[in-house]
Amino acid sequence: NLVGIITYSVTPSTSFCTGNPQDFTIIVNPVPQIDDFTQTICDGGTFDSITPVNGEGNIVPSGTTYTWVIDDESSDFVIGGSASTAPSATIPGSELTLDEGATSPEDFIYLVTPSSAEECVGDPFTITITVNPNGQVDDFDDIIECAGEVIGPINFSTENTGGDTSYEWTNNNTAIGLAAEGDLDFIPSFTATAGLNSETAIITVTPTFTYDGVSCVGPAKTFTIKVNPNGQVNDVSSQVVCNGQETAEVVFSTNNTDGETEFNWTNDNTSTGLLELEGTGPIPSFVGTAGTAPEISTIVVTPTYTNNGIECVGDSFTFTITVNPTPTMEAPPNIEV
Repeated sequence: NLVGIITYSVTPSTSFCTGNPQDFTIIVNPVPQIDDFTQTICDGGTFDSITPVNGEGNIVPSGTTYTWVIDDESSDFVIGGSASTAPSATIPGSELTLDEGATSPEDFIYLVTPSSAEECVGDPFTITITVNPNGQVDDFDDIIECAGEVIGPINFSTENTGGDTSYEWTNNNTAIGLAAEGDLDFIPSFTATAGLNSETAIITVTPTFTYDGVSCVGPAKTFTIKVNPNGQVNDVSSQVVCNGQETAEVVFSTNNTDGETEFNWTNDNTSTGLLELEGTGPIPSFVGTAGTAPEISTIVVTPTYTNNGIECVGDSFTFTITVNPTPTMEAPPNIEV
């Protein structure tokens, strides 16, 4: 990038006479020669201002200025940047955003013309700014399941292409049986758990799009996983009464603390005086009946827990109601003495 100077000394002469020498100088100014620039940023980011310097193939004479236009090859999906016809010593940075429809890296291109202070115009060079889309993850459906059911795997997906999308997820309630966090592109299968009440976990998924070594974090999305406990019924004592006696009312209860629990029961023997073969809720008191032998009703009660719009059936419990016959005896024979 050095200025070339050539000095000539010219002496005039004829066949008989020689004149005084005259000097004159030719100055050759260098022409700017600048390599193309590239940079990658995230959607909504600002690319760095650019001031070319000498070296690595660049020839930047002192006082070089630049004018630029947005190149025809620049993507229509990139919004931002502007042309400049006023010479500037620096190409300033500019915020660039992607149009709503962009799902892959898009190039924003300036075509820059350098000029030296001596008005020597160099060949145009390009500044290519690749704009990565920020990470994006598709929407999720909320999940509602009963304890003991297997949930998953829950796969993540994205509309973005042209790079790699990774995901990090967090879970604010490990009581559902799921770990607190993970970084796979899916949530592995797990067995849902709940205690005495329903459990709700908020799952937050954060996507990151990476291309050309630049990672761009996108907005997180959330969904919920709700796990109901299964129905539960407390133990009920079996009863034994005599023929003609009233049984005690059977009231069912549960340790579950929320939702609604319904108790459905079946009876395999109506001869005890319990005339219904099935029912829901408490078993009212009834008068026990028996013939000449004990009558036994085997009662199977099944609890169903309802919450969050789904029913979860629990383990059944069995007890009995026994009705003993009234003692009888044959009249003894008359005895004469």
